[in-house]
Amino acid sequence: MLGNLIATFTCFCVFLGFSSFEFRASSFDFSRKKERKKERKGKGKRRKGSRFQQNKALSSELAHNTNTETYQPPRNIEHMIKGILIVNNHGKPRLTKFYQSVTSEETQQSIIRRIFQQVATRPDSFCNYLEGSIPEWGSNIKLIYRHYATLFFVFAVDSQESDLGILDLIQVFVEALDKCFENVCELDLIFHADRVHYVLDEIVMGGMVRI
Repeated sequence: MLGNLIATFTCFCVFLGFSSFEFRASSFDFSRKKERKKERKGKGKRRKGSRFQQNKALSSELAHNTNTETYQPPRNIEHMIKGILIVNNHGKPRLTKFYQSVTSEETQQSIIRRIFQQVATRPDSFCNYLEGSIPEWGSNIKLIYRHYATLFFVFAVDSQESDLGILDLIQVFVEALDKCFENVCELDLIFHADRVHYVLDEIVMGGMVRI
């Protein structure tokens, strides 16, 4: 009987020692994991700090070696398209768009009359572009136009622009109006001037071609 009690007590002591050993091992592993996380965070902060310092030094060096003058656009911007006119065979304007500044309404009317006189007197067998004389826009002006039924589509452009390119642009504009109004006519331009201006603004904006 006494021997059984001694054996049971011995087993109980061994069990307690083993469980305490497991608890110490697990606590030791947990503390090691915490230390490793702290080390990783410290290394990450050091790397970020070193990269930030390197980038700062590099940017300061580039700013010192390069020219720091800011770009300033030219004050007088030349527009490739000075104005767009649509007039009928009697010289009545159906659409006017001036991209080069015109001071007054009288000046606008004189420009329209001058352009119509130069374009309407040319027979259909002549080419569709000529060097125009528009004092308000200078001497280097070309008038490129197309005659459709009762309407003249006239683009007043800079002399360096491509004649065939502007003729294609007029064709694109007319085809867009045809799709918008289904065979556009003069009445469409009169009663739907806002839609015509909207279509034109999608093609030309500020004297520059958008498409």
